[in-house]
Amino acid sequence: QLRCQINSGVAYDRADNQVAAEAAYAAALELGRTVGAPDLIGAASLNLGVLLMKSGQFERAGTCFEHALRAFTDVANEPLRLAALYN
Repeated sequence: QLRCQINSGVAYDRADNQVAAEAAYAAALELGRTVGAPDLIGAASLNLGVLLMKSGQFERAGTCFEHALRAFTDVANEPLRLAALYN
């Protein structure tokens, strides 16, 4: 379910439906916290941050990137940690 929510967010974003994309990423974050999946929390946070950045919500995007950075640091995923830093 968690991966499906992330993938749904990506699909909604590509279909220019920001509201649905944001809701899907939020659902993914909630599920990720519930089941304790830091790698997928990081993915949802990173994708949500990009979505928010594209819409000019830079402060919220920065918070998402910080959460993604922490999650990817926790699981030692250096390529995605770098992506969070880059954004």
